[in-house]
Amino acid sequence: MKKNILKYFYIYLIVFLIFGLAYIMITEIFLNKKIKYEIKNIQNIVIINKKKELKKQLENVKYIFEFIKDSIYSTNTEEFLKFVNIPIREDIKRLIVDKKFLYGLVDRKIEYSVKNNYIFANFNNRKYLVVLKNVGKKIYIFGVNKKFLDDIVIFNFLKFLNKYNKNQISYIAIGKVTNLNPSKNGTFGYVFYMPQKLKCLEGKLLSINTPDVKGFYYRKEYFKCFKQNTPCFIKYHFKNPKTGKVEEKISYFDFIKDYNFILLKGIYASQIRNFIDKDINARISYIKSLVYAFLFIFFILYIGFLILLYLMLNKTKENLLKDYFKLEDELIKRVYYDKLTNLPNRNKLLEDINQAEALVLMDIDNFTQINDIYGFEAGDEILKITAFILKRKYQNVYRVGSDEFVILFDKKIDKKLLDEISSLEITYDDIYISFVMGASNYKQRLLESCELALKEAYIYGTKYKLYDTHMLDIQKNRLSKIRKLREVLRKGDVIPYYQCIVDKYGHIIKYEALMRIKIDNKIKSPHFFMDLIKEAKLYIPFSKIMLKKVFDNLEKIDKKVTINLSFEDIANIEMKNYILNLINEKNANKIIFEILESESIKDYKLIKKFIDDVKNKGVEIAIDDFGSGYSNFVKIMKLNPDIIKIDESLIKALYEEKNYKLVELIVKFAKEFNLKVVAEYVSDEKKFNVLKNMGLDQFQGYYFCEPEPLEKIIIN
Repeated sequence: MKKNILKYFYIYLIVFLIFGLAYIMITEIFLNKKIKYEIKNIQNIVIINKKKELKKQLENVKYIFEFIKDSIYSTNTEEFLKFVNIPIREDIKRLIVDKKFLYGLVDRKIEYSVKNNYIFANFNNRKYLVVLKNVGKKIYIFGVNKKFLDDIVIFNFLKFLNKYNKNQISYIAIGKVTNLNPSKNGTFGYVFYMPQKLKCLEGKLLSINTPDVKGFYYRKEYFKCFKQNTPCFIKYHFKNPKTGKVEEKISYFDFIKDYNFILLKGIYASQIRNFIDKDINARISYIKSLVYAFLFIFFILYIGFLILLYLMLNKTKENLLKDYFKLEDELIKRVYYDKLTNLPNRNKLLEDINQAEALVLMDIDNFTQINDIYGFEAGDEILKITAFILKRKYQNVYRVGSDEFVILFDKKIDKKLLDEISSLEITYDDIYISFVMGASNYKQRLLESCELALKEAYIYGTKYKLYDTHMLDIQKNRLSKIRKLREVLRKGDVIPYYQCIVDKYGHIIKYEALMRIKIDNKIKSPHFFMDLIKEAKLYIPFSKIMLKKVFDNLEKIDKKVTINLSFEDIANIEMKNYILNLINEKNANKIIFEILESESIKDYKLIKKFIDDVKNKGVEIAIDDFGSGYSNFVKIMKLNPDIIKIDESLIKALYEEKNYKLVELIVKFAKEFNLKVVAEYVSDEKKFNVLKNMGLDQFQGYYFCEPEPLEKIIIN
């Protein structure tokens, strides 16, 4: 029996050992495969996190650069301020300039500029960071060469980078852009900085024509990002100096545009794999040690060990999956949802948009002004209220921009639905929220077509626009015209034409300067393009060229010249100063400024100040288009004009009784205040005689002459 017991014991022991070893091996294999399978699913998430880290690290480095620069600038400025508070010494009562410093009495013209609360002086082709001190009527200047300071900034920044790169898995490098328009060889800059181990690469030329080892011209891509000042991620293949192998590398490129620096930080595929493998190995090692630790207990309590092992392994698996799903949920929330409103964001929209049949893009009207007036906290509350109301009303709502929302629909939308959305009443305190909307049923390009429709709605001042295929043609035509207008500016093809103004005897007494532009080899009035000129923010450049050419022509014209000015010209500080400088340089007593009398005048005090300034220099003032809209005679008279030009609409329809009487009233009003009255658009002799008999002083129109270039009026 003892032999049998031992026999069964040994049999049981052998079976137990075989079963236990097999169980352990099978468990280990299963767990390894299961863990690797589940970890592999989060590799993409790890890559996303690493890209975020790259971006965050470069943003922090850029912040440190700005901090270093501001510290050095501030320190020097504070030292200057201490210096200027001591009595003026004899050795600085004259202007002293060298390559590093500028100080002393300002005894000549120096150009100044202000940026970020710092004053810069341009002198002898050098820029200095300066402070100024008034001593009586004299001005003293104290400053240091900006390039000298910037060299210090860059030195300290590179010193910081050397320390930073020692403690990082991947390093930060800097490229210097020296040419925004590379020649045939494609060279646009060079390697400005590398960490200590790669110093040999500094000075290496950078060319957009040099590909990576697989023929991808990645430098062309990040150079394009630099020119657009848009940070970007780029994948390319590069030799890893640590492994000596060619690997895929993900790099984030950011820029310090003021210094033409390209900042680069990347990570190799092997580094990402090491990070993932390290985590996998740690988890597998933990499981193995757990299994081996319980091996002894397994021999003693086989059944209990199996149950306990099963429970523990199952618990480990649950915890692993729980952590994974928690991480997955958190990452999904960060990537696909807006933190402020909890609405899906643009990333989620791009995933869902293929399932939609129609889309509405909503932009909160004047949201920037709301933030400026009521503050960002009020702006955030408005966004949350808007999101709440839209979500309650519609199913698929997204926040895709700072003040932009999108609604997806699974069926075509029509005017009735758009009227319903645009009539939503959303308020916050006393602020009424309105929207401008672009909508589209064009499934192939829903988002792009909506953005185009939204732009059209803003251009035409409507609450919404529903996309149609003609909009794309209209937009292309608009962009083509804007390109042509920019070309007109580049060539300076702005041409003053002059139309005569006569007295009651028909004698020419002055000319009105009218703008013409040469476009498509034809001379045209800018009236046909004015909306585009203002949309493209080209109005002020056009006005500057026109004014400069008219002032240059003054010496060739033996009569006075009237020049039209709008409220935009006077309200723009740069343009106003440009006008005043021209008056100081030229013969101002030959100039008459015609100021448009319309509802566009938003600040009569500003206009009055400008008029007083130019009249003190000998310029006459005319009020143009008088009688249009709802003229406020009291406000007009406070402007102290010399001349009134009656609006064209009254002259064109002069024989209508109400217009005839209104012209009589304006003439009587003008005579009471000793103002000269001009009628424009006089088209025939009959109208000329009628207006003369009414007592008007001066006349303008095609009956007397058409607008002509300078050459013709000089000959005439």
